[in-house]
Amino acid sequence: ATLSSTVLIAHEGKDSYGNKGRAVDAATKYAFLNVMASIIALVGLILVYQQTNSFELKAIAASMASAPKSLTYLISILLLIGFGTKGGLVPLHAWLPDAYGESPTPVTIMLAGAMTEVALYALAVTLYAIVPTFSVVQYFILLMAVLTIAVGSLLMFTEKDLKKLLAYSSIEQSGLIIFGLALMSPLALFGGVFQIVNHMLIKSLLFICAGAIIFALGTKKIDELGGLAKRMPVVAAGFIIGSLAIAGVPPFNGFQSEYMIFQAAFNAG
Repeated sequence: ATLSSTVLIAHEGKDSYGNKGRAVDAATKYAFLNVMASIIALVGLILVYQQTNSFELKAIAASMASAPKSLTYLISILLLIGFGTKGGLVPLHAWLPDAYGESPTPVTIMLAGAMTEVALYALAVTLYAIVPTFSVVQYFILLMAVLTIAVGSLLMFTEKDLKKLLAYSSIEQSGLIIFGLALMSPLALFGGVFQIVNHMLIKSLLFICAGAIIFALGTKKIDELGGLAKRMPVVAAGFIIGSLAIAGVPPFNGFQSEYMIFQAAFNAG
């Protein structure tokens, strides 16, 4: 999937403004970091198999309960780096703004709507099996999730590129998703998975609207996008709905899943 995505990011050879090389540079960064992440995650899974002699999650959970803590921590770190890079968690997110910003819009929708969510879900599933009880690993992941939410949110305020603005929003959402999954309670798990589905729907809508704007105006600079509501009312309505949903404003779907995650966090103390 990483190699296929690399070709898709770079295949036009230019960015939305027609500048050559920037899409290729973004694809190169994406490929290097994500291939390295795949190798690191694979090493972690090999260590799991050496310890448990199984890839079945129930068997892994039973065997890892008696594994040395040092091995558990090592495997957790390897999987966190591997899948966390693919999921865009801070500080492993360097590839994401460029890949989202310079790729063709349909490819961006695929990256934002599927690829990062799959990595976050894989991280949660494997860590549930490897670390069956709440420990320092979960606290570290929760801290990393809060850092991801904060950095993604703050960087949005300084961004002038529409697609990169949405990319930083995806980083913030990745933090929120993994925060819910890392709480390891039924409500939090349901809220985290629900947030994955909602983010796929909402961010796909926002990137479709962004692609329509870039196609119509030939620019993605936010400063040059004033007065679009009259010219493109349907796109404007879609973007407003998507923005309210991603912000967690009721009654939209983003509010439902975010409320579940926050409720689970309060219940966990």
